[in-house]
Amino acid sequence: MKNKIPVVKCFRSGETTVKFWCPFCEEWHVHGFTEDVTVRGKSHRLAHCRVAESPFKVRGYYLRLMSKREINEIAQGSMKL
Repeated sequence: MKNKIPVVKCFRSGETTVKFWCPFCEEWHVHGFTEDVTVRGKSHRLAHCRVAESPFKVRGYYLRLMSKREINEIAQGSMKL
């Protein structure tokens, strides 16, 4: 991941927000939803990490919306990581 900006899969959590579970600070990160997430497929954000050593803090990350299939797999406990 050196010198690359990671892509994090998120889901809509309301009309105006998206969120994902951060593996570094073990908390939900919530961001405002913008159309570039759907139009361009991803959107850059700065990290909300509380852990100083989080690699997300260096360059932030791109948010990418999960597909309905991915969300259903998570709900059914069948998603492969």
